[in-house]
Amino acid sequence: MNVHTAIVPDKRRKLKDGTYPVKLRLTHNRQRRYYSLSHERRKGVNFNVTADEWERVKGDSPRGRYRDIKLLIPVLLQEVDSIIQKISPFGFDLFEEAFNKPEKAESLYNVFEQYISDLERQGRASTAERYRCSLNSFKKFDKDADFDTVDKDWLDNYEAWFLDQTKDKKGLKKNSLTTVGINTRSLRIVFNIAKNKDITENYPFGKNAYSPPGGHNIKKALGLDEIQKIKEYKAEHKSPEDMARDLWMFSYFSNGMNIKDICSIREKNIIGNLESIEFLREKTQRSHRTSARKIEVIIIPETRAIIEKWCAFTKDPDNYIFPFFDKADTPKMKREKTIQLIGTVNKYLKRIAGKLNLQQNITTYHARHSYASILKESGAPIEYISETLGHTSTQTTESYLKSFSRAHREKWADALRGKSADEGEGDTTR
Repeated sequence: MNVHTAIVPDKRRKLKDGTYPVKLRLTHNRQRRYYSLSHERRKGVNFNVTADEWERVKGDSPRGRYRDIKLLIPVLLQEVDSIIQKISPFGFDLFEEAFNKPEKAESLYNVFEQYISDLERQGRASTAERYRCSLNSFKKFDKDADFDTVDKDWLDNYEAWFLDQTKDKKGLKKNSLTTVGINTRSLRIVFNIAKNKDITENYPFGKNAYSPPGGHNIKKALGLDEIQKIKEYKAEHKSPEDMARDLWMFSYFSNGMNIKDICSIREKNIIGNLESIEFLREKTQRSHRTSARKIEVIIIPETRAIIEKWCAFTKDPDNYIFPFFDKADTPKMKREKTIQLIGTVNKYLKRIAGKLNLQQNITTYHARHSYASILKESGAPIEYISETLGHTSTQTTESYLKSFSRAHREKWADALRGKSADEGEGDTTR
């Protein structure tokens, strides 16, 4: 089907304020038609632009309204392509009828889809993907579910059904309760949205109703002796193992910075002559715009050496210093690159752990948890740990650090027997 689609300013009609309305343009058999975009499709974004403003929309790093337009364009085109695929043979009149017909009633899965589209428009690709996985799971369980059919029994049955499913083709590894919690919390958000919009009065969550299960806090912290072994591990210069070890150590020494945030460091985040790094966590700067904390990371000799080994500086403040992201990358591309990088790093970290005879396979996440746990067991105030991790409240940090290490438990068990806490043997920071 030879139909070309584009979202462009309609320069046939200049408005009184000097702007052009941005419209959908279809080209088929050398004919062009323009279609206005409804307020609902534009998500309330002002789609009238001047020629100069349109260049800003098409630029590498648009801001404000221009960024909103750029992020919404692929979402709109995906919707248009979906309509076109259902029309055979294609005709402009048939498309116009389908494109302009009233939108479906606000069903459960429709609201779910709308929220995912909003997340994609905001550049929150990772969160959108997580909600998409949850939506697909619910559809697989009950494709006809709606706001009035989901109750506590439905959710209990979903939980039992999901836990009985397997994750691999061999049917060996079953789904976890943690994932049930993720999926049902996503559904709860959709119900909250629907309640706020007066779409439904039904609410199957809360007291005497269904409560999404919480995740199990599996300890992922390493002790100082294990961290020292990783630090001293000898890898071939600039090999994949070398990169994996360096990124893990950089994360550990840099407030437990996650891989996406490391990839996102720009030259403008570097303060002074490699004195410190100031940044906002990618995870929180969109979801907590008013309360997101700027995090300061002191650059120490270990992290300075890693920066000097792997990073390139161009005197462009927007240049990414690590060689993983490009300025032209979309949020989806960054998401894909991050996933690929984490997979590669974890593969080589597993090899390193095996060669060092560590008791557990290490991943990128171990660096963040080890950073927080070492500080906690060294006596650092919870407020300091919370601030450096970028948490918006100490409650999040306290939940994050629920358990002390075995060595600390043994130390205080000795105290119960009348032995001084200082009499214990070994490194108490494990």
